[in-house]
Amino acid sequence: MMGDMVPLQRRGKAAELAPYLQSLVLPQPEVWFAARFGTVHCEEEKLGANDCLGPRIAFTYATITRNLSDSFALTLKDLINEGLTNFEATNYSEECLGPQRVIASRELVGGLTTTQILGGHGAPSRISVCAVELQR
Repeated sequence: MMGDMVPLQRRGKAAELAPYLQSLVLPQPEVWFAARFGTVHCEEEKLGANDCLGPRIAFTYATITRNLSDSFALTLKDLINEGLTNFEATNYSEECLGPQRVIASRELVGGLTTTQILGGHGAPSRISVCAVELQR
């Protein structure tokens, strides 16, 4: 998809780019976020950091959805201006491969972590996001 979007943005084809940008908005986000992040403890008066994540994320998502297409169009322009247009898709439904060197892992809510991975021999660094199971 990015391979289609970047050339359209470069050529200023806003009308042709619009359907791609609109496709970034989730249909029925409340259902999607609840199914993926859960509704555990939503009835509680005081919520912990990982409680009722689905509805909480859906609420936040609803505030950004209004501007998502315009925001991503600006992101595309920035990526093009910075020469960051070579994208690689990775399937993270499988176990993450071990990197050559890992620095500064950051734990996020919902059991996600971000880890910057440094490539070898002048390869650019990249950010890898892997889903992990948190033990309680």
